[in-house]
Amino acid sequence: MANTYKLISKNILSATTTAITLSSIPTTYTHLKLLISDRGSSATLDASEIWFNGGTAASYTNGYLDANDGGTPRSGSANYYAFITNPSGYGTNIFGFTEILIPNYTGSQEKNMAGWFNTENTAINQYNGFTRTYTAVTSAISSLSLNIRNGAFVVGTSMHLYGLSNT
Repeated sequence: MANTYKLISKNILSATTTAITLSSIPTTYTHLKLLISDRGSSATLDASEIWFNGGTAASYTNGYLDANDGGTPRSGSANYYAFITNPSGYGTNIFGFTEILIPNYTGSQEKNMAGWFNTENTAINQYNGFTRTYTAVTSAISSLSLNIRNGAFVVGTSMHLYGLSNT
């Protein structure tokens, strides 16, 4: 299995930013996997989104299921929200974790992505959950844009994009 994961791009932020774009994604793989260690500047939970090939939030539909440490579940749908970014109010230098899988990213069919995220906190209200996002984008994915809804991604936030092949 380890031979099928190839690092395409690694980005560790050295400055705070509201959007991160990973471009020039080659079409030589079957699927994409994005691993994110994230922290936002907002003091409270913040939804983040991923757009393909310069898209906008209006062209995405999302379903989510998540819960806090008290077991209070939430579910719903929106035209954004690929994952929750760990907020600065959750303690000093604490980062969350997100894993996104984008299957068949070079195909001519509509694109989907599935994600799992986990926020970390020194007190209560850690969140974890799953998202599934659909878009009508039918061209091969050549770039990904990660956008935070409120605040910004802070220094140290990292993204690792991998290509996965079936061979």
